[in-house]
Amino acid sequence: TLVVVQRNKITAKALHQVYKVMLDKSSRFQRLSICKMPENSCVALFNLIGITFRNGQFYTSRDIEVYKPYHEYPEDYDDDRSTIFDGHLQIDIAHKIVNGQGRFDFVVYAHE
Repeated sequence: TLVVVQRNKITAKALHQVYKVMLDKSSRFQRLSICKMPENSCVALFNLIGITFRNGQFYTSRDIEVYKPYHEYPEDYDDDRSTIFDGHLQIDIAHKIVNGQGRFDFVVYAHE
């Protein structure tokens, strides 16, 4: 597992390289966790993998599933959560507005 916290200042392009390694299974790397990534950096990463985030919604021309996970107690969450699955990788996303700025926490999992 690679954990990235925004203070590390990793770029969307570098994260895209990690995503591609996970996707093509050229390493045994199975999980990427990203915390407190500013919205503009995260949107840049999504654009690199063919996903558009606009007005709180995800759009793509790729054959993927995007859904809102079920929470028995949704009031326990102060963010907007989504899951994206493309058949190989699953991305669990939490989008939150903090001090007027959008930010994302997300985890990318490789599937067998």
